[in-house]
Amino acid sequence: GLLNELPIGPRAAQTFALPIKTIVKAGKEYFLTLRYLLKTEEPFLEKGYELATEQFVYGGAAAPYQALVQNGDLKVEETADKVVVKGKDFVASFDLKNGLLTSYVLKGEELLAQGPKPAFYRAPTDNDIGAGLNKSLRMWRNVYDEKSTLLTQKVDKSNPKSLTIFFRSSLLNGDAETEQLFTIQADGTIKVDNRLIAVKGKYRALMRVGNDLQLNKQLNAINFYGRGPGENYWDRKTASLIGLYKSKVNDQYFPYARPQESGNKTDVRWVSFTNTKGKGLKFEYAENFLSFSALPYTIEDLDPEAEKKQYHSGELVQRDKIYVHMDLQQLGVQGIDSWGSMPLSEYQIPYKNQQYSYWIKPIK
Repeated sequence: GLLNELPIGPRAAQTFALPIKTIVKAGKEYFLTLRYLLKTEEPFLEKGYELATEQFVYGGAAAPYQALVQNGDLKVEETADKVVVKGKDFVASFDLKNGLLTSYVLKGEELLAQGPKPAFYRAPTDNDIGAGLNKSLRMWRNVYDEKSTLLTQKVDKSNPKSLTIFFRSSLLNGDAETEQLFTIQADGTIKVDNRLIAVKGKYRALMRVGNDLQLNKQLNAINFYGRGPGENYWDRKTASLIGLYKSKVNDQYFPYARPQESGNKTDVRWVSFTNTKGKGLKFEYAENFLSFSALPYTIEDLDPEAEKKQYHSGELVQRDKIYVHMDLQQLGVQGIDSWGSMPLSEYQIPYKNQQYSYWIKPIK
């Protein structure tokens, strides 16, 4: 709607009737977004320039996805090292030696090449480096690849329409454990339940609680429902309004002078990655809203290492995969200063038990 006149003086209050419909349906969420635009051109500002904006929760709540009873049965091929699950139009392969989903093929095309892999590190920001986190939290970098031991694996084939695969791994010489439960439905939908167990040890904080995934580079089209359109973080998101947004993976990275963490989105209800034919994958929250990023670069590409090596974003070379973070949360990015302070305590992730879940759904 549009309000052409606001006859109200400074420090005054007045009630207005908004020219909008007020239909609220169950299972839906609604927001009221107000924008204050210039009616006439002014010096250096064109007509229609947005001077201010604010968004309010209007009503309702987003209903998380609930799996339905599926038609058709799953076929399972299991060896000592691998489990291959086949259903209508899809094949999902799991490595029983490292506890990872190693491939997801939809109608003959591989869409996912690796993941979801437990991850607790991000490419350090300049503020992270100022606080020394590139050194003090470095033990979490590649922790699942380099400092983990698979403890338990269990495949439950008792339900022909819904198979479960469970992995438990030890990290950092037993200081922590991760658990992942994959529930595969007959239509190709997969629920991913993640859990971090802080067994012992003391660590300053966690940079992330999330998963790393590698997608086919052809899934370049992004659609998401969350905060956007630009990058936003736990402690830097108020100006990013909740809405439906479209973008491309190649447009997600902001070229800071020094390569670093970039492109995150918060309060995400769902995000999809599709190719030019509309085929792809959709990730949808199950309990808590998600944070995600999708870049043509790895964490290692954006990490200046502990010695803070000097290089620039213009030197980055795009990879042949899309590297996705599908997270519960990321550490805040702002400190009181940029040469030693952590983010405010309410935007830190303590080393303690954490858990979250989401769905992976095929888009055919």
